[in-house]
Formats: sequence, C-alpha cells, structure tokens
Amino acid sequence: PKPAPEPAFADRVKARIDQGVAGEADVREVGAIVDEELNKRLAAKGVDTMAEEMRDLKVQQDRLWQERNAIPWSDDERRRANWDEVKRLGTRYEELRRTLPALQEATVRETLADIRPLGGVTQRWAKGTRREIRDAVEAACESYPTDWLQMSRDKSELLGKKVARGFYSPRDNSINLSEHGGLESVAFHEFGHRIEDVNRRVGQIEAEFYDRRTAGESLRWLGKGYRQDEKTRFDQFVEPYMGKDYRPAYGGSSQFFEVWTMGVEAMFRRTYDLASDPEYRHLILGILAAL
Repeated sequence: PKPAPEPAFADRVKARIDQGVAGEADVREVGAIVDEELNKRLAAKGVDTMAEEMRDLKVQQDRLWQERNAIPWSDDERRRANWDEVKRLGTRYEELRRTLPALQEATVRETLADIRPLGGVTQRWAKGTRREIRDAVEAACESYPTDWLQMSRDKSELLGKKVARGFYSPRDNSINLSEHGGLESVAFHEFGHRIEDVNRRVGQIEAEFYDRRTAGESLRWLGKGYRQDEKTRFDQFVEPYMGKDYRPAYGGSSQFFEVWTMGVEAMFRRTYDLASDPEYRHLILGILAAL
C-alpha cells in the first residue's frame, strides 16, 4: 500500500528548513509554521477552552472564599452550601490541572512527529540513579528529537538524583530533579539543559535570541528566594527566570541559558503561558523542528 501523505504543513516546514537555518530569525520562521498548525490542533481538542475554564474556576473559588468569610458562623446551612460549592469547583479544577498538561504534551508531540522522528532512544544511566528520576526523564525524552537523544546517549551515562531544587550538572552529567512544580515538568526543563550540553547549536541560537531581546538592558538580581549572584534581564519575558544569564559566572561564555529550558517546559507542560510572546513560542518550536 502507498504510504499516507505527509500533512501539508510538514511539507512547508521541511521546505523552509531546506532553504537554510542560519540564525534565530530563521528558526523562528520555521517555528511560526509549526505554531500555526499546533494552534489548530490544540483548538480542535479544546485545550484553550479548558484553560479558560480553569481561569474561570479560580475566579469563582476566590469569590466563594470571600463570601464564606462574610457568612455568620451560626448560619450552618449557608456555610455548608458554600463549602459544597467550593469542593465541587475544586474537584473540577484538579481534574483539569491533571488533564491539561498531558493533553498539551501529546498534541505538541504528535505535531512535531509529523516533521521528524521523536523518542525511541533510551539513555544510559549510572549506578546510583533513582528510579523515579530515570522514569520521569525517560518519559520526557519521548517528546524530544531522536537524534538529540542519541547525542546524549553517546556522550555519557546520566546520573539521576532527587534534590530540593532542580539542576543539570555538566561536570558529572547528573540530572537533578525536584518535586516542586512536578517531576514531569522539571524533567522536561532539566533534560533541556542536557540538550544544550550535547547540541551546542541550541545554545548558539538561544544566545542570538537573548542578546537581541535584551539589548541595552543591565543584569539585575532575580529577587527573594535566589542567591545574590543569580541575575536576569527581565525584558518582556512572562517569567523573570527566563532572562537568567549564566555567562558572567562562566567567564563570559556559556552554552547554558534559561530561554530554551523554560520555553520547552512551557510548550509541553503549560507551566507558563507563552501566548503573549509569540516570537518566543516560535523560537522554541523552531528549535524542536529544525536543529
């Protein structure tokens, strides 16, 4: 039988890649084509509608809590009715909170899979790796390009640890995950740093994008909860951490940034809303499709 024809959008993406992807502007052009298709698929699955419902539920819950504070303790019937409604809304909110990231991840993955192979390469794990860390990273790897995974496997074993604050260390090739934010989301983020380590083109494109976006802006402390040497350029990023610059700590040169890792986490797990920053979305999708 004849193979099924590729979606038209994939032909457009591949044609644009064949024209050459020299810099971050080219990457974003590729990403814009992917984003157009992705948005159609997300809309067809009701993802945006579900996200809007979550926002509405949060507003309703806040209103009910305010109303509860005004109900006299002696009015058991009204307090019980209020509490029942709070629980009902909370149950639906938690249902969506669990469902939405998985649906987002699956939709992004199926869209990218029309362009290039994803997953299929198991990482090599060092002795002492915690099983839940390995499992979380391997699950995230199924959404990463296959050739990137092979680069990582060829470079070295990985050591998976559980820590209070996640990080990737190129010194001992360790991926350190915390449960803050959920292991699934943190796994996408920290394995993204692994990709920066094994595919230096990602960091080069990040640097171009970052330097253009933050031109003329000075580094500033990230604020409470961060070390004094953790500094960022705020730009118009939806989260200040996206602008963190590691280069001063590495003598002025580093392939590590947070633009890519925060972006890939947001793209797959909806941890941050990039809707207000389309060129950032295009950068992340372009990196995933073209590099």
